[in-house]
Amino acid sequence: MARLGNVALHQCQVSGTGIAGLQDLDAVTLETLAAELSPKVAGTIALNDAVRTCRTDLNVSPDFVMLFSSLAGVLGGFGLGAYAAANRFQDAFVDADPVRGGVPWISVAWDDWRFDYGSQQQAAYAHTRAELSIPPNEGIAAIEAVLGEPALSNVLVSATPLMPRMERWVLRRAAEPSVAASEHEAPAVTPTVDLDALCSNGRNALENAVLAAYVKALGDPHIDIDDDFFALGGDSLLATEIVLDIGARVSTERRIRITDVFDHPTVRKLAKHINTLGEER
Repeated sequence: MARLGNVALHQCQVSGTGIAGLQDLDAVTLETLAAELSPKVAGTIALNDAVRTCRTDLNVSPDFVMLFSSLAGVLGGFGLGAYAAANRFQDAFVDADPVRGGVPWISVAWDDWRFDYGSQQQAAYAHTRAELSIPPNEGIAAIEAVLGEPALSNVLVSATPLMPRMERWVLRRAAEPSVAASEHEAPAVTPTVDLDALCSNGRNALENAVLAAYVKALGDPHIDIDDDFFALGGDSLLATEIVLDIGARVSTERRIRITDVFDHPTVRKLAKHINTLGEER
């Protein structure tokens, strides 16, 4: 990137947040907000101050400033409310004044980059979009392409067609079969769940409800209550489907969350955990 001249790039990732720290809005704390907002909000403001100081005190200015925002600010994401807000700030900051003190600012809302994921929960997310993320070399090429268009200030970079994702996650419209194919997603499999059969083998009612949700989401009527969610091919989207399905079947004092599926990855463990959330009403 040295051939580009004087540049300022702002990219950050907070340890312990993101997919491994998913939180519903009613569970977001001030600590969570601080952890998510500080790098993006405070970091952007500090960068702006630094650029202004360099210009006024040292008579040196970067040729441009590029903020690494995220498509989460546009598409949202289950449990990513604070993270989405932080990225929206960066987009709005640039939109308010794309040429600050004569220096062009660009906010690029990126799709996922293809990096290694450390924890089991993060691996579930990686599995969700492993083939739909941006390899680093293509990301660098995208940066150069953006810089080749001087008029751009707010840019969205999606690894797959963006509008079908907007339809599904923002407008909440069911995707057409051709849309699913365009994102390389297999058509949804909804096997017939024989609840009477599931109620056999000594399982209790809660285990049966969780098992039915597993079977429906994962498309395998032969799942055992001790089979591991990740070993079955589970990912963050399937975890979301399981949570929604269980929520429709079981009422608890505290709403079931995606991280519950990750932290208790078998039917037996998840049912036992749900039982601790409060008596069914």
